[in-house]
Amino acid sequence: MNQAAPTRILILGASGLFGALLARGLAAEPGFDILLAARRIKPLQRLAAAISVHPESTLDVLQLDVADAALVTKLHQHRVQMLIHCAGPFQEQDYSVARACLAAGVHYVDLADARAFVAGISDLDADAKNAGCVVLSGASTVPALSGAVVGALAADLREVREIDVAIAPGNRTERGLATIAAILSYTGKPMPCWRDGRMATTRGWFGLHRRAFATPLGKRWQSDVDLPDLAFLPSQFPTLQTLRLTAGLELSLLHVGLWLLAGLARWRLLPLARMASLLKWCSDWLIPLGSDCGGMQVCMSGIDQQGNACLRQFDLVAEHGLGPNVPTLAARILAKQLRDGRMPEPGARAADRVLAYAEFEAEARAIGIRFQNRS
Repeated sequence: MNQAAPTRILILGASGLFGALLARGLAAEPGFDILLAARRIKPLQRLAAAISVHPESTLDVLQLDVADAALVTKLHQHRVQMLIHCAGPFQEQDYSVARACLAAGVHYVDLADARAFVAGISDLDADAKNAGCVVLSGASTVPALSGAVVGALAADLREVREIDVAIAPGNRTERGLATIAAILSYTGKPMPCWRDGRMATTRGWFGLHRRAFATPLGKRWQSDVDLPDLAFLPSQFPTLQTLRLTAGLELSLLHVGLWLLAGLARWRLLPLARMASLLKWCSDWLIPLGSDCGGMQVCMSGIDQQGNACLRQFDLVAEHGLGPNVPTLAARILAKQLRDGRMPEPGARAADRVLAYAEFEAEARAIGIRFQNRS
């Protein structure tokens, strides 16, 4: 490590699923002073007591809300160097936390997967450069990991024609309320998609189909979802004809059930966006069913440098309940880069092309998650 003093990281939303997993991951590493922050102090205290901390790192808690008017002051007071924003959902949030970080001279990273939120972060680019800060949105499964995978698959292709990104969590893993709320915010509603080389319209959680994932996942249900990749990949690959972004629930009862509810939401017969807590409670009753194996698949078709048609495929396999760690991989890598003195250039941008495939693969392998590539 290049820094003599530990790197001060504040995890906002640390009592949530992804914030807690990120805290556990960073606390096991040397060279960090970690602040766990959330609205309620008692869950943070319980979490801190349950985390094993490396002898060369520290862990503390701080009561802090996303809308705290004193956020800038508290960032200064606690000498924070990087804030990692895990307090989703981001669909209805603004950039007040990122702006507070810039005012305090603090690097900002979030785990957002809301398309408009991630795409709009570049509005802060000039301010971030003036402050000498890195502001990265979407440091999550999408678009950070998916962008790195797509970049690796397309590295030596002359043309990219089709990209298909699919996410399949295992049922016997914890689900975050923010993730459920994010999906429900667009389920049954019109949303953009990329078909036949141009923007078109579909609906959230429509496009019901079965898909074969790597062993041991097998076949899983999938439906169309609204992800940030749509804002970036069509412009990145001018020859792209089709971009499909899907996700699924392992149990047919849950996936097809949500598909049916999407139909009701389409006709405004059900206030689905306000039912996140209820549906999470229902799905939690079914956690003993299914498996603890989740995964991700990216398929690409295109033309190689010799003019031949080719197919490429990436598979991620997360067994033993490790799947929820995947959205934290990018933030782990970025925190270590700050600790080691090798952060990206200052500015505000989406995290879709910031980290390399090899960095993700190494971080995933270290915690038991497998990457597989096929041509």
